[in-house]
Amino acid sequence: MILGGFTSRTDTDDFLSDKFRNLTKFANKVPFMTGMNSTESGCMFLLFSEFATPGLKDGWTEEKMIEHYKKQAQETGQNPEKIPDFIQELKKAYSTGRDMTGKMEYSRLHALYQGDWVR
Repeated sequence: MILGGFTSRTDTDDFLSDKFRNLTKFANKVPFMTGMNSTESGCMFLLFSEFATPGLKDGWTEEKMIEHYKKQAQETGQNPEKIPDFIQELKKAYSTGRDMTGKMEYSRLHALYQGDWVR
């Protein structure tokens, strides 16, 4: 199933090549910072989207997430009955191995997916 417009990497993908990792010195002394901003958009959903996603910042349940996505599906002419399976696919993609009983887990799941979809 296509989950919007994202692709994922695995924990075995190399970010830096062997040539770079094996360097013993650099020609220029330039400050260097590394990191990632893969969840940047998702955080923004939690902070600024109460109008579009009521209750998100207080913590969604799985039922609330399904209800919200079914409403979106119906409004866009898609089949709302496919939403529970879609949510399961999102859980596999973003939350494998996570305990989903926490208050913010489904808000987190929505924010991560929406952040990737928007980007």
